Amino acid sequence: SPGCVRCSRYREVQTLAVINMNKYIDVNGTENLERVVSAVNSMIEHKQTKRTCRNKQSPTIFTMLDVEAKPWWTDDHFQYEHELLRSNIKTIKLEFIKIFKSLEKQTHDPDEKHHWNINNTPSGAWSVFHLYNQGQRIKEHCDLCPQTLAIIEKLPNFMNCCCFGNATFSVLYPGTLITEHHGPSNVRVRCHLG
Repeated sequence: SPGCVRCSRYREVQTLAVINMNKYIDVNGTENLERVVSAVNSMIEHKQTKRTCRNKQSPTIFTMLDVEAKPWWTDDHFQYEHELLRSNIKTIKLEFIKIFKSLEKQTHDPDEKHHWNINNTPSGAWSVFHLYNQGQRIKEHCDLCPQTLAIIEKLPNFMNCCCFGNATFSVLYPGTLITEHHGPSNVRVRCHLG
């Protein structure tokens, strides 16, 4: 996708990140930002978009060194977030069912309004409905899921207004194969609410 930070716009995003970091530093100084400044400077010096960390991470845009990586994060790390999502599963599911119907219509009727993105996969189908895409709120989609949006925006660690922040409904059909890949940065934790 031409608009995707991972596929096409990573250099643009890196440049913008450096500009924004420098603006922030001009106003606020570097207190508490030493690791970020070091990571950005290293990225610029090496002119690399992909660096493999010691824990086998290979983010496509920004690598923060010495960030703990785990295959699974437990409730004790994000207890509030887990509880908020779990306690609202029925509300989220009802809004999902409503928009899932639009995916079925979109699949069978070429004139149907397209709300869902279809990701390329070697086999099967993977459809994504973005509420937030790369930190940008998708107003038209959020208007269709106002209760889910309100829940997501209560998450204290949700990365809105950041190119690494996404909130989506994702549908994987049986038999779908997704090739191994890395996200744009190792500074976020993805939460799957099945």
